[in-house]
Amino acid sequence: MAHRTRSTILTSLWLCLWPGLDALAQGAFTDFTVRAVVPEQCMVRAEDLDFGAYDPNTVSRSSSQLRVSCTIGVPFEITLSWGSSGQIGQRAMTRGSDSLPYQLYTDAALSQVWGDSPGAGTVRGVGSGGDQIFRIHGKIEQGHFVPDGTYTDSVVVTVYY
Repeated sequence: MAHRTRSTILTSLWLCLWPGLDALAQGAFTDFTVRAVVPEQCMVRAEDLDFGAYDPNTVSRSSSQLRVSCTIGVPFEITLSWGSSGQIGQRAMTRGSDSLPYQLYTDAALSQVWGDSPGAGTVRGVGSGGDQIFRIHGKIEQGHFVPDGTYTDSVVVTVYY
């Protein structure tokens, strides 16, 4: 009983020390919405593909990588242009008026040419929210006897989503 009396006295004392407490017993309430929009988006970065010194007596192979980052769950498809040759299925590096044919592939076995249109020899994926790495495999066939110099091409990577 002494404990209960002591508790009652302490509560009464506390209420006396805070005379405005009764005014705080009432209130007005509302709520609000917190929102963020996460858009479907993709970003792509590509490394250069360098064949090094070409020997016309052997097949030259090289590879590089693409990094694609898309919003989680977003399906995407990667295409590669035909380069400056502008000819379907024929890529070529140039130096002045000279050209050195090459090809880009989706697989290490070099069996699937990487296409420039959705649905045609492309690579597909689904966004993970982080970087996904894809390899570009390149090949120059043997037997192209061209003047010495540096041959280059510019290939455009497009990610459709």
